Amino acid sequence: MKHVNSGFTLIESAVTLTIVSLLLFVGAQTSARPKIDTQQWLATFQTYWQNARLTAQHEQKTVEVIFDKKEVRFNNQVLVYPSGIKKDTQQRINVLTTGYVLVPTIFVLGALSALFILQNMAFNQQLRAQTHLVEIAKIDKIQMIVSTQVYKNNETKFNFDEAKVTVINKQIKIDLGKRIYQRELLVK
Repeated sequence: MKHVNSGFTLIESAVTLTIVSLLLFVGAQTSARPKIDTQQWLATFQTYWQNARLTAQHEQKTVEVIFDKKEVRFNNQVLVYPSGIKKDTQQRINVLTTGYVLVPTIFVLGALSALFILQNMAFNQQLRAQTHLVEIAKIDKIQMIVSTQVYKNNETKFNFDEAKVTVINKQIKIDLGKRIYQRELLVK
């Protein structure tokens, strides 16, 4: 009778661990808040907008606000969008001499602001997810290399780029910058 091994091979274990890690990571994600850069940009935008409104009232002339692809222009002032944010088309808004803007313009500005914030949140979330995936891949790679080296040479301490690795009782301790990870040896 032929012996059947019901355990996983090294590659199957690595693939299974990677898939489980990705599923846990995706499931644990929560919505992100906009960064301070976005809040600072919005505060600056509101200041420039108020200046345009006051200029229109004080000088009794229409002030044109232009939303370009990469910046917003208020007469002589230019406000560049934060990194990763851009507008597809140009839009011009006139601030009237009364200092007010027509109601549809306010709705457009509100919608643009909401889209801007949502786009920034999505961008930040995607950036964090990609960074985490790169870190998980790095840890998986180190785990496979260390497991192989322990099996071949019975070594217990390693250095990989910025990672310090020690093996204690078939447990791999990976010190990667500010984080420490615990993994099991893939070979017994």
